[in-house]
Order: sequence, then C-alpha cells, then structure tokens
Amino acid sequence: VIGYLIEFKEFMPSAPMRLEKGIPTANITYHRETLEKYGGFDDRMWLAEDILLHWKMFQSGERILFDPEIKVTHLNKTGWRRVLGYQIDLGSLSAVARRRGGMPGTILLKYPPLILLMPFARTYRALVWFARHDRGVLLLFLLIWPIYFLAAAYWSFGFLSERWSKDDGSAAN
Repeated sequence: VIGYLIEFKEFMPSAPMRLEKGIPTANITYHRETLEKYGGFDDRMWLAEDILLHWKMFQSGERILFDPEIKVTHLNKTGWRRVLGYQIDLGSLSAVARRRGGMPGTILLKYPPLILLMPFARTYRALVWFARHDRGVLLLFLLIWPIYFLAAAYWSFGFLSERWSKDDGSAAN
C-alpha cells in the first residue's frame, strides 16, 4: 500500500481529470511523433526517465491529460526491503533527472540540507491531497502516515546520496 500511495497518490481513480506536466509512465500512451520530437526516454536511466521526458515536453508547452476513467493494473513492489530499496533508487534517479534537465527541485542539489525536509514536505502534501480528493484514503493515510514518512525518508536518502556521488544515474540495478 505504501509504495502505491507514495508513487501514485495524485493518479488514483479518485483523482480528478486534468492536464498535467507529467504522469507516471505506468499509465500513459504517447503518439510516436511525440516521442520522436522530444527524443524519447533517456536510455541511460532506468528510473525517472519519464520525469525528464515530461519536463522537456512541458517546457515546450505540452500537457498530458490524466483521465481517471482509464484503468490499468500496476504491480507495485511488495515487502519492506523492496519498497524501501525502490524509494532509494527512485530518489537517487530523481536527483539525476533534475541535474540533467534543470527541473524544479534543483535547489535541493544546490542546498543539500533542504533534502532533509523532504519527508516532511512529501507527507504534508499527501495529507492535503487526500483531504481534498479522497476522504476514504485519507483515513487510511492517517493510520499509516509514519510508514509513509519512512518511505519518503528513504527517497530523500537516495536523493541525498546521488547529490554527493559522481554517478550520472546510468548504472542499472
């Protein structure tokens, strides 16, 4: 549940239809011309490559329609070790995407102590999102928020580790 909530909170069936600057690639289709126009996914990255592609598209004025009526099945990571390890990897490659793409969040790369605030910010944003869009999930979230915070802390650890490393994110797991 934690892996699903932390990754897809804004893209659950209860979320409103809207235009976005990016959505997870677990629930998206592209026209071939769009991928060709923006160079497709950065094949040096095995995670967060969608963030980088969508940022390029957004910078050129593109928007992606999120339609909650379109249903997909996504197999999330299960087990603490896999969920938390994945959050580290996702945090690390999110830092790489921000470095490569000049995206929002690069301030975290410039001022690493701010990264320590990210678990608080992510947990608060999730609380606000669920309060506005899904009261049923809000109740669940209120019960499990410490675990959500822990997963957000692991993501932040990955982001911070990447900030201090020389790796460009191209290593695959």
